[in-house]
Amino acid sequence: METLLKQCVGIDIAKASFKACFACIDLSQNLLFKSVKSFDNTEEGFIKMITWMSNLYDPSTRLTFVMEATGVYYENLAFFLHHQELNVSVILPNKINSYAKSLELKSKTDKIDSKVIARIGLERNLNAWKPVSPQFRILKELTRERENLMREKLQVNNQLHSKSYAFNANKSSIKRCNKRLKFIEGQIDEIEEEVRRVVSKDETLKEKIKKLESIRGIGFLTAVTIVAETNGFALINNKQQLVSYAGLDVVEKESGTSVKGRTRISKRGNSHIRRVLHFPALSAVKYASPIKSFYERVNQNKASKLIGAIAVQRKLLILMYTMWKNDTYYIEELEKPIESPIIAA
Repeated sequence: METLLKQCVGIDIAKASFKACFACIDLSQNLLFKSVKSFDNTEEGFIKMITWMSNLYDPSTRLTFVMEATGVYYENLAFFLHHQELNVSVILPNKINSYAKSLELKSKTDKIDSKVIARIGLERNLNAWKPVSPQFRILKELTRERENLMREKLQVNNQLHSKSYAFNANKSSIKRCNKRLKFIEGQIDEIEEEVRRVVSKDETLKEKIKKLESIRGIGFLTAVTIVAETNGFALINNKQQLVSYAGLDVVEKESGTSVKGRTRISKRGNSHIRRVLHFPALSAVKYASPIKSFYERVNQNKASKLIGAIAVQRKLLILMYTMWKNDTYYIEELEKPIESPIIAA
């Protein structure tokens, strides 16, 4: 084989174990899959993988570990490799699936999947994975827990409404529903208090969140959720990348004159961001004149008002990103109607 261009360990990870494929590519773009081995998804397994890998790789050539973002199962290994100062990249499952389809593979096994992941690492320039800061990690966990409880609260409220209006309703059942609802509301209050405590401990974060709240419709919890889900926009380099990360990017399906599909958002991104922006967008349309003008212009001659609502979500997200990066307040009076928001210090 010619001089090596790149080396990669592709990792297909699960709850208890993972398959690792060591592969390399030379200057003539020849691929070589040297070895595939299974390890336990434990620290002992991680150490064994490093030992196995050290007997295969060439120290003079760049080595990258690439894995799929499978739930939370990849996190311990990613943190372990990062602490070892090794190159790590984490890819979303939908990107791996799309790439695998392009290879026209007829079978699907853990071994094959690890080879596919290794091949992506060799053929593409992937972004390096960086762990979320401990502070944002806590905030993300808390805001997601609150989101789950809010959904549970809605379900219990619906059940309570149904039971309350039912003929000859069971009073003890209604009583239990009320108790459950009170318990859930108590937990939501606890989480919100904890979120405020975490933010208040960091004066810089507290001030930056306050600046984001200067946008009409954006409340404290909305601002914290967006910041936590993006790790303080640390890995976001531009507006397009942010919109794509949130799944608010526009997808068109059109080819020639025969195919004219419906334009929609991709939804291939962070659903927590889209969900938390829904009501703030409606509030901004109602109370912020420039946002309302923008909303009305987008919805002109449109059959569905949802198009404008999604455009407002996207606008608010970009606005928050710009303000965070520039460390500025939002002054509504300086914003020109219809045009992009003006940020003022």
